[in-house]
Amino acid sequence: MNEFEPGIEHLGEPGPSSEVSGDTETRSTFDIMTDGPLVVETPTRGQAIGSGVREILVTIVPALLIALLIQLFVAQATRVESYSMEPTLFEENRLIIDKISYRLRLPERGEIVVLNAPDGGDIPLIKRVVGLPGETISIRNSQVFIDDNPLVESYLQTVTHGELPPTIIPETHIFVLGDNRDHSRDSRSFGAVALDELIGRAWFRYWPVEKIGFFQSVQ
Repeated sequence: MNEFEPGIEHLGEPGPSSEVSGDTETRSTFDIMTDGPLVVETPTRGQAIGSGVREILVTIVPALLIALLIQLFVAQATRVESYSMEPTLFEENRLIIDKISYRLRLPERGEIVVLNAPDGGDIPLIKRVVGLPGETISIRNSQVFIDDNPLVESYLQTVTHGELPPTIIPETHIFVLGDNRDHSRDSRSFGAVALDELIGRAWFRYWPVEKIGFFQSVQ
């Protein structure tokens, strides 16, 4: 007699539907796990070069442009190449030149300036501002006079030799002299300097180390 006891689940062979269902589930899982090898793409040589070029364009080029703009309009480094400003400046001293101030104001007496050589020299000159626009300057008895008043020059270690008759400094011009008066090519030879010939003012000395510091105007 093929009877089943009540309350006991029949544990016979699985039917066709369950077999198909189980096989489908197994195959699906297997397919997912073995869906081809994991591929990691490596950049080609061209892609690597392109990435490097892009890095240059977005970082190095802007930095160079900023440095160029600073050099052209803000400040620049320069080296003293003569002894005309001794004992204040010596050959091989390294300076930072401020190129902004004179776009905003006139030079002040006593400031040290860098200028294009008015007589056509290739090397910029570095001198001290002595006379201002509209003033009358003269040199006599080893003394500089401004509007007939003797000019006090505490930075000098020598007198100013030679003679200069009373000379009115034109507007938009200044009169410059080297501190080493006996060995300086300055306004005594090439005349007053136009303001647009100024490159900037000596702002900071960074070499030699023992002379590091800012320049102060000397009135």
